[in-house]
Amino acid sequence: MSISKFVTISVLLVTITIISCGNESKTSDTEFAYLGYLFEEENVKVFIQGYTNPGISIKVNSQEPSRIEPNGKISELIFEKVGNESATVNISTSEAQRSILIRNPLIAYDQRPIDAPFEIKVNETIYVPDAASTVSILSISEDSRCPDPFKTSDSTSNPGTCIHKPKTLVRMTVFTPGFESFDQRFYKEQLSDYKFFHGGFYFNISEIKPEIVTLNRVIPKEDYRIVIEVQQPIIN
Repeated sequence: MSISKFVTISVLLVTITIISCGNESKTSDTEFAYLGYLFEEENVKVFIQGYTNPGISIKVNSQEPSRIEPNGKISELIFEKVGNESATVNISTSEAQRSILIRNPLIAYDQRPIDAPFEIKVNETIYVPDAASTVSILSISEDSRCPDPFKTSDSTSNPGTCIHKPKTLVRMTVFTPGFESFDQRFYKEQLSDYKFFHGGFYFNISEIKPEIVTLNRVIPKEDYRIVIEVQQPIIN
């Protein structure tokens, strides 16, 4: 093989490799994802990533979208005059079909203000309108809090003392239109807050109630309450 032919083939291989890598990146960027909904009077807005992919069909109450507003990688599908209380989103892709019942959170759930702590129970959902977010606590377990977490001792014969790091396992969900849902389990330490960022806002879990009056106290699930605050980011 001549040197010129070898160089030409090498260039072609490099070009094919670059094109292939570029296609892989584009596919991952446009992967299909349902990113929630928003009720706006009688209209519903559905947020979809990868809507332009082949085989995608989105309907609300069997109705096609009235208009589509591109917003970067996300398409906002507007369905007009579908009601103000609830609706069904029908999603069809090349791989599967599913239906999702959606409810207007302003009607379906209790509301709380932003930048103010509030309490939420297990299996309760709260809506924070200024953050357009619904917050739910699904479970609380592994509660190893101490009556006095500051009182530590290496002696197990001294009841009521903390010989471990007291914490509680919490499973929590947050749904904010246009963002992937937050659905995670995390440990809330007794002596520190648990804070995370989602959908443009901070969520701060500061306390778990009721208090542990005696060591190894068993608390019924329905008696638990979590103190949480949804906070606007500080812009300097």
